[in-house]
Amino acid sequence: MSLFNNRYFLRELAELKPGTTVRVAFDIHDAAKVWIKDMHGRWIGEAEWEGNTKDAFPKAYTDQLKEKRVEQTVKRRQAQIQTARDELGNTLEHLGDNVLTLADFLPAQEPIAAEPEKTLLDFLPAETEETETGSYADTVMWLYGPNGGEELAEDEAAVG
Repeated sequence: MSLFNNRYFLRELAELKPGTTVRVAFDIHDAAKVWIKDMHGRWIGEAEWEGNTKDAFPKAYTDQLKEKRVEQTVKRRQAQIQTARDELGNTLEHLGDNVLTLADFLPAQEPIAAEPEKTLLDFLPAETEETETGSYADTVMWLYGPNGGEELAEDEAAVG
């Protein structure tokens, strides 16, 4: 026989027809035994706790009610905590299997073409074309013209 997740055993119960309804009396402070009577109030016997329960010891009904009350209180408090956190407004809701990444928030960009692999020759200094270097006279002619700056000297002499 089972009552409040506690299993009890009484040999006389095995002699009853299957499906027979019985009355069970229990002490709310002591779950070690229950009293069994038939529906007419005749005494059948006292069933002892057998130990085939989830707990190592029988659990009194008041203890079971206390645990249930504590579980419900914890559940309510967790809901209050979640409500308070939701009021902050910076929470993300679960979107199922849709996972957002940083790329989802950036503007679309054209794909960058992959650069070809570099070889050792790419790191050597490039060959430069040799340019013709002019003589000193060519540089003077380029800077001061065909007279080589003599006109400037005559103008300075006239001023001075």
